[in-house]
Amino acid sequence: MMIKEKRQYNGDHIPYMPDTGCELAPKCLECPEEKCKHDIPVKERHQSKSSIKRIRNKEIIKLWKEGKTAKELAVLFNLSIHSIWKIIREGIKENNG
Repeated sequence: MMIKEKRQYNGDHIPYMPDTGCELAPKCLECPEEKCKHDIPVKERHQSKSSIKRIRNKEIIKLWKEGKTAKELAVLFNLSIHSIWKIIREGIKENNG
């Protein structure tokens, strides 16, 4: 049985991590937030999850009003088209109600 040696990084070499973004932006460098959700401690992150979704939903509604289609928004935010329409519908209710 071969034992795999644990690799240690000395700072000269940093392993490549793909920039997959999150629900707010497709890439980290395109994120509108000042503080990355991945830098927030887990306990705090769970408490702020609803505020992150509110920010995301406002951005979806803004882009929809600017002319983006539901399909484009679904791809951009990695959500289903059904979820995008639900967010848009709720956003319209809030603004009219």
